[in-house]
Amino acid sequence: MAKHITKEDKIKIVTLKEAGVNNLEIINKFKISKLTFFRIIQRYKLIKILIERKDLIVQRSFMNQKLILLKVM
Repeated sequence: MAKHITKEDKIKIVTLKEAGVNNLEIINKFKISKLTFFRIIQRYKLIKILIERKDLIVQRSFMNQKLILLKVM
């Protein structure tokens, strides 16, 4: 049966990766496969991109509302 990786472990894995720790060191420390490691990192990157895009969309819509208000006044 496959080992379940906790949310806390996933956060630790991503944190270590961002700190520049070697991929194989992280894989060995958590006793996970390379595939599992890269899936965790890939999901993190995707979520990070989506959050950044959401922030941009919110900022754009806020700016558009501001422009509309200026035109009305």
